[in-house]
Amino acid sequence: MATETKQAWQLGLELFERWTRMWNGELALADGLIGERFWVHLTVRSPQWTPERLRDAKAVAGWVEWVRGRYQTLRYTMDGPPFVDTAQGTVVCPWHADGVFSGRSGRAEDVAGQAFRQAGIDILRFEGERIVECWTMSVNVTALGESWPQPRRS
Repeated sequence: MATETKQAWQLGLELFERWTRMWNGELALADGLIGERFWVHLTVRSPQWTPERLRDAKAVAGWVEWVRGRYQTLRYTMDGPPFVDTAQGTVVCPWHADGVFSGRSGRAEDVAGQAFRQAGIDILRFEGERIVECWTMSVNVTALGESWPQPRRS
């Protein structure tokens, strides 16, 4: 692997690790992580948090804090190492989040004290050492129950 490619791959890995740590409550990381022209593509929108409002590190940290504040607990975990496309400047990684509902998330399935699992995937585009674009999608695995595809057993 060429040195430049290896450095870009390492940077992609570090960016996704810091992104995950930010979502786990290390909000101060947003300042060195989010680029000035940040844009997010959301599958679920709220009137409060639209792509037009999530354009800088302060707004992204506020969004993460708001999401985290809706639950008793919430912990994100990367599901395996991320895939880094050094030519495109993107890093992709599936993830899951385990949490406990608080009764104030606004979600139909929110019963205070009930555990849940969310699964998703994020695609992060980076320029230099900052994330400038994000595509994110997720699903409440717990709510899907038996309809969620189970791993095949050999």
